[in-house]
Amino acid sequence: AMTSIDSQTVTALRSQTGIGTSSSDFFNRTTIVVSGVDNSWQVLKTVLYSGQQALAQADALMPLFLANPNTYAASHPSILNGLHPFASSASSGYTDSQWVQLSNKNCFQ
Repeated sequence: AMTSIDSQTVTALRSQTGIGTSSSDFFNRTTIVVSGVDNSWQVLKTVLYSGQQALAQADALMPLFLANPNTYAASHPSILNGLHPFASSASSGYTDSQWVQLSNKNCFQ
């Protein structure tokens, strides 16, 4: 288990696995699994650093979350709504059952 991944680790992993021709290619072709996180948290923030300088960051909702983005929005702080994977489709008029079917087609489980 790792608590962080630095450029030396990425280089070593690329060399050992043959995944990716560059660091950005490596991250595009790699899935990072985060374990041991308290389920009461709602957002996972990941930050890519070069030394002390933050180069990029991403925020993602932590499961479990409701498939219907409208139901999710009604019961969570508004700042989180845009992070829902289906936020851009919230006005589609899908039923809860349709949202669940849509989520089952993706890797949100």
